[in-house]
Amino acid sequence: MQIRRRTLIFALTIAFLANSSNAPMAAGKPKPNQICSKKNEIRVLKKTTLKCTKVGKKLIWREQKGDPSKNSNSTSQTAPAPTPTPEPSPSPSTSPSTTNSSNSESPAPKNSFTPPTKRPKNISELDPETAWYFAWESMNEYRKKNENYKATYDIRISSNYKTEIRDVIIEGLDAGSSFWSDFWKPSQPILVILGTEKDTEFWRTELAALYDPRWQQSKDEMFNSMQDSFKRFGAYNNSAGASWFGNKPNMNFPYGSALQASDISTNNWQTSPHEYTHIVQGVLGYAFNLNGMGTSWMSEGQAEHAGLFLTKSDPEQYLDYRNLRFKNQWRSPDQADLQTPNQIHNAIKDKAQKPIYNAYYSYGAAAMEALVAIHGHGAVIEYFKRIQSGVWWPNAFQQVFGMSHEQYIKEVSTYLAKLRSHLTGEAIPQEVISDNFTKYLETKKKAYESINSKAVSQENSKFNLKYMIGENFPKDMKVLSEKQIPYSASIFSFFLDKKIDTTIYLYTEKEDAYVRSLPPWRENQYWPETQIWFDRWKQGIATEHNIGLAAWYLVDPVNYGGHAGIAAPSIGSLKTQRYYNIHVLPHEFFHVIQDFHFRTRNIAFPNSNSYDLAFPPLFREGSANTFSIAVTFDKYEDYLDFYTKYSNDMVPGNQMLRNINTESEVIAAFKKSMSKNDQEAFNVAYFTGALLFEWFIAEYGVEKYRQLLTDPAYGGNFDDLLKKVVGYDSNELFKRAAGHILTAIKGQ
Repeated sequence: MQIRRRTLIFALTIAFLANSSNAPMAAGKPKPNQICSKKNEIRVLKKTTLKCTKVGKKLIWREQKGDPSKNSNSTSQTAPAPTPTPEPSPSPSTSPSTTNSSNSESPAPKNSFTPPTKRPKNISELDPETAWYFAWESMNEYRKKNENYKATYDIRISSNYKTEIRDVIIEGLDAGSSFWSDFWKPSQPILVILGTEKDTEFWRTELAALYDPRWQQSKDEMFNSMQDSFKRFGAYNNSAGASWFGNKPNMNFPYGSALQASDISTNNWQTSPHEYTHIVQGVLGYAFNLNGMGTSWMSEGQAEHAGLFLTKSDPEQYLDYRNLRFKNQWRSPDQADLQTPNQIHNAIKDKAQKPIYNAYYSYGAAAMEALVAIHGHGAVIEYFKRIQSGVWWPNAFQQVFGMSHEQYIKEVSTYLAKLRSHLTGEAIPQEVISDNFTKYLETKKKAYESINSKAVSQENSKFNLKYMIGENFPKDMKVLSEKQIPYSASIFSFFLDKKIDTTIYLYTEKEDAYVRSLPPWRENQYWPETQIWFDRWKQGIATEHNIGLAAWYLVDPVNYGGHAGIAAPSIGSLKTQRYYNIHVLPHEFFHVIQDFHFRTRNIAFPNSNSYDLAFPPLFREGSANTFSIAVTFDKYEDYLDFYTKYSNDMVPGNQMLRNINTESEVIAAFKKSMSKNDQEAFNVAYFTGALLFEWFIAEYGVEKYRQLLTDPAYGGNFDDLLKKVVGYDSNELFKRAAGHILTAIKGQ
């Protein structure tokens, strides 16, 4: 049974081990779970076969039952939690129990093992039969390299906790610490708390000491969460959690008093290296803005993959164990329907609308295995180091692995579907791309090409450009800006009949006093909001953002002309900036065009409502996004990738967009975004408006949009303007474009 509970403070994974054996030792004929002396010795009895197997540090008789997947009666509960991110991050994490994974020794391989030789160079070369080995081989180098290193632990153990179970847990933690020691060696002992359902006061005291008011509402919150698990599973509770609460690395293993060491060794040995991996991820602190390692499939997938890898040192035994675990997970009720690339991708992608949490572990582990097979474990270490140096994690992923994390998980989903089919023997169902999605892609490409077809030579540009750049403005962002502006000007010139003077401003928080003294900002009503950002950057906060600094065409004698620019943190760089920031400067520049066409007519607006009637956010901000995004990317594929990220970022995190399931709901959202009165709707207008005018340009061409700007009705009522240019009002526009926006929100 799978149960998902959202909490910021603690996360447990509970496995009810229905078949735990408490068989005592006895002389004479060997019995299951008795101590034996000779490893791999086999005894054939009347009704069963026993094999002397190493479990933890002991040799124990284990019954051989063939395919272990047919003999497991365990069930599991998972209660995951989002990962908060202090410095270091208090990443609470969970490892799902190894339910149905291995209740007996892994079956012997059918054929002698011959290591494959053709390492995959990219996703298309991944072979479901051999890719695992190249990941295993690379990771094994790090296991051997540092096998003598062991972290130290501050172990808090209750009197009811079995020392044999403690030994199994520490064995797994030692394996995790040696494996990750190339990246991180703890400077302090890691707190490990071990207790049972009988140790109520013990848990209350130990967990209260981890109270962190940044992430917990009360000192009893962690304790109460754990007690809920004990009430449900009692003496068979089998859970694990890791966090950096209070900036202290700690792990909890609340195992029930009825469990034996063999239950943990056979079913859940990988849990402790899994949790240790989460501790390592937590080292990265504020650089990770999402769950543990940036996004759930990476966070849980990497921990799961590392735990599985460290469970078996022999490649054949690892393969058998890994195959069995994947096969049983992918046949489980919550993952049985994840068979096609799109089904898998939609379940585990960043900010999935309907995520399947356990798939983050299984398919996430397979995705991480594929990543390591292509790039090697050393690339993962490099990825971590770049994040630790201050590079924003999506940028670090792009730099090290050569593509965005969104693009990777989408492309590797095809391989994951093949791997699932290979292990389960089930064919991949035929996947049909809807006509709506095909039309959506055609519309995007047509709009992109239409906009970029308007570029003119620099000699024919209608802009006289002047740059004002602060000496502290990041150098790489300056280079990009000086590339973006001339190209944007070559396209935006299409909307002008004469040359206009335009000043481009690029400044940081270190020049705030100077910027405030410049004429355009002396009476600027928006300066207080700008100053808030400058003050944040001075404190080292939110440095992954930039902001619009100027976006006007002014007609007063002092400030006559266009003004466009951005402000960025002085310590910022393209490596540390969010993906969205790349088009902010062209966006602000496009506002110069919009403003030119109404300010030169001396139109006055008595109030904000009258302004919204003329320039609703969908039109002003949305179409500015349409053009700025199109001119930012040299290739259509990059343009499409940006919109994919944009949609993945906006839709799951916005209630207004999450609630859109029909075209009529798209139309209702459009209507809300026609004014600034609703802040959420105003924010959404940048996204939906960009798509709305993308559709408009694909349908009518850039020429019709130019008519919207140059028509004498521009600056009056937007509906009247639409009627003059295309023959209908905004309600009809919304109806016609709704399908395009709905496809962007819902996907295929």
